[in-house]
Amino acid sequence: MEQRKLTIEALGALVRTNSVSRIQIYRAPGGGWRVYAAHADRGTEPVLSTRRGEVRTFKTLDALISEVQETGYEGAISVDPAHTKS
Repeated sequence: MEQRKLTIEALGALVRTNSVSRIQIYRAPGGGWRVYAAHADRGTEPVLSTRRGEVRTFKTLDALISEVQETGYEGAISVDPAHTKS
């Protein structure tokens, strides 16, 4: 099954409607970090992607957290450095 994808703009729209229940961060295969946003209304966890549909990988946690906070998200952000998720 293909991973559901979510652009930063779409994440911002979900944040504004209070539809994001949780942000989870995992290590990306080969290094870096990936963002998964739990969608409160659908019970899904889409991965943050680029506008072209590629899974977005951040080199640093600081850059990733800054990008998420720019959407207006103020909830908890969980980081799981022990697990890699593609």
